[in-house]
Amino acid sequence: MDLDQMLISGKYWKIKLNRYETKARIGAYQHERLHPQRLRLNVSVYAEKGSAPVNELSEVFNYDRIIEAIEAVVLEGHIDLQETLLERTAKRLLKYPEVAAVQIGSEKPDAYSKAESIGVEAFFSKDKERTKNQ
Repeated sequence: MDLDQMLISGKYWKIKLNRYETKARIGAYQHERLHPQRLRLNVSVYAEKGSAPVNELSEVFNYDRIIEAIEAVVLEGHIDLQETLLERTAKRLLKYPEVAAVQIGSEKPDAYSKAESIGVEAFFSKDKERTKNQ
């Protein structure tokens, strides 16, 4: 199921965290291992809607969980690749029963002097994880 179909289905909330900035020890090159770098992330979580109208915070996916997942991965230590950061963060979010899919991207804004940033995006879903692990 692609992103548009997930939204059109009416079964999911799309919770978006835009341009979240943190510092991480990330990069495959020796000079990148010495100092934390600025890192910007965009995350969309597709959480299943309940059947009843939403009136309480307890009835929706807690947005703080997105930031907690990012920071937990960053705190694990040095990461060579942005792809690894994205995969680990998405796996943490997909552990929540109501989360069906995660679209996530990261950017290193200071990596190249002649570019605004260099980044990676990916889409992860429970369906794809189940297929991969069978």
